[in-house]
Amino acid sequence: MKIDPKDISVVIQGPVTEGMARCIKTVKSVLSKAEIIISTWRNSNLEMIDTTGCIVIENSDPNKNGETYYGDINNKVPDNTNRQIVSSLAGIRKATRKYVLRMRGDIKLETLKFLSFWDKFDQRNADYALFRHKILVPSFVSMNPGGGGGT
Repeated sequence: MKIDPKDISVVIQGPVTEGMARCIKTVKSVLSKAEIIISTWRNSNLEMIDTTGCIVIENSDPNKNGETYYGDINNKVPDNTNRQIVSSLAGIRKATRKYVLRMRGDIKLETLKFLSFWDKFDQRNADYALFRHKILVPSFVSMNPGGGGGT
């Protein structure tokens, strides 16, 4: 099955930065027919980014004083999982297209080659299936579940 880019809602989540400005620019270039949803925080400097044609969501920060920590608060290991959950979910809930591509705001989209992986790995165990289709997740921006940062 081939996915038509016009059937994709792109959720770009995270803080408004120069990196997000680049991300939005690349998405508009590569997926010009996609719906673009920017999910960020209240009081962000939206003038830094081109929101033309985009849906913008300004979420409340779920972390008191903008701080959050993983594990023992005394060790103060920074973690932004709550922010990612809040901003990603808000963006996905606004999506109106058949497919959703959720991206961090610091990623550049350079090609549509990722779409070729949609039906590439069709084997699955129905006992562990939560969705009708597998979800594609790039490993280079994923946490190692055993600890130690990225994979």
